[in-house]
Amino acid sequence: MKKHFSKRQKRTLRLYRTISVGLIVLCMAVGTLTGVLFFARPVTSQIENRTLTSFPAFSIDSFLDGSWFGQIALWYSDTYPGRDTLLKVQHHFDQLKGIQSNEMVIGGGQADTIGKTGSNSSTSSKAANKDGTQNSAQPQHDTRTEIPDAHALAEDIQGQIMEGLLVRDGAVYGGYYFVEESYNTYTQALERAAKELEGITDVYSILVPNNSGVLLDQETLNKLGGSDQKQAIDYYYTNYSDLIHSVGTIDILREHDNEYLYYRTDHHWTPLGAYYVYENFCKAKGIEPVDRSTLEQIHFEPFYGSYASQLPGVELNADQFDGWIPKDTNAMKVFTDEGGNPDSDQYYEHAIVNPDPNIDEFNQYMRLIAGDQPFEVIDNPNIQDGSSCLVIKESYGNAFVPWLVNNYDKVYVMDFRYSDVPIVTWCKEHEIDDLILINNMQLAASTSVADRYDALLR
Repeated sequence: MKKHFSKRQKRTLRLYRTISVGLIVLCMAVGTLTGVLFFARPVTSQIENRTLTSFPAFSIDSFLDGSWFGQIALWYSDTYPGRDTLLKVQHHFDQLKGIQSNEMVIGGGQADTIGKTGSNSSTSSKAANKDGTQNSAQPQHDTRTEIPDAHALAEDIQGQIMEGLLVRDGAVYGGYYFVEESYNTYTQALERAAKELEGITDVYSILVPNNSGVLLDQETLNKLGGSDQKQAIDYYYTNYSDLIHSVGTIDILREHDNEYLYYRTDHHWTPLGAYYVYENFCKAKGIEPVDRSTLEQIHFEPFYGSYASQLPGVELNADQFDGWIPKDTNAMKVFTDEGGNPDSDQYYEHAIVNPDPNIDEFNQYMRLIAGDQPFEVIDNPNIQDGSSCLVIKESYGNAFVPWLVNNYDKVYVMDFRYSDVPIVTWCKEHEIDDLILINNMQLAASTSVADRYDALLR
């Protein structure tokens, strides 16, 4: 039966429709005008801790095949003004959906074809001096002559696959896959650099496991699939030549696995986790580590990191941020020109460990060395012995660098993803004592990262 409306009801309906259409048109107009605000477009995302898509360079070929327009569409959506604020709003709305889970596996991946394990009975020949005594400056590793084992995802958790992440009891754990091509490129680049710098600069390699390799039991790791991180680190380290000093990571972290070494909602380790590896670095170098109990400590909570943004709606236990301010200085210069040229005049002053109480809950890891920057310089006014190090890093290095400030006259920091400085040449020109390359194992497994190292270690 057809419903009839009175004249008054019809006028009310027309008014509501007009208002609705008007609001939609207004929203579209505001969105369109906001989208053309080129000056307001962000360059980086603090929430996702990455550089956003840049405007594509024009070429006749990309114009004719249509790919240029697709690149513009990607740039437009990726750099929309206010994108971090919109992501925060989306995150909070998604949390209201109330997805509850104590454990789930999200994702998967492919490793290279992996061989059998080598002998695990002996320690690396690099761990001993020529006279047979133990060298405390080098970590001990299982000797590996073949590439690490890999495990398939266990059948009893395959039905829970959503995207390579395990969610358990409010915490997220990442996986790892050994890639032989990346290993070859990465280690060859380091060996070439170490040979070039022999007698000038000591080269240190620090490969850091992600949280699963330290905090999960072996049975769970086997079910999760992928490659064994301890085996992989041993494989890298024991196949380095004596020109590269390897710094132990996974064993010392496992010794402290009941402490707050990794965040639950973020893919990074904590400054405390970095401290234990810093102690091993000091042992390898033969210097005294700073006593963290003598430093000013800062504490902030809550902290929701990259996994919280990546997994909207999944209930995770909030993190906290604890940092330690270097004893002699908390100031550094951040160089921002294209290519990260540390000899330019384009820089600003920033705190090494930022105590600002106004940093929001999604950006606590950005307190460390201003996040990911092309090049940074730290001058310790209370150390005047000319000692220097150049740290080549990605975001895992951010938690490590502040500890080094307590031991060097000059600390130089380069994020290899954003700087084009030729590393070997720069070390020679500036007579750098120590070249420290620190990478998370997951990123070191990337062929693009290995290729980048190969290009820069010149």
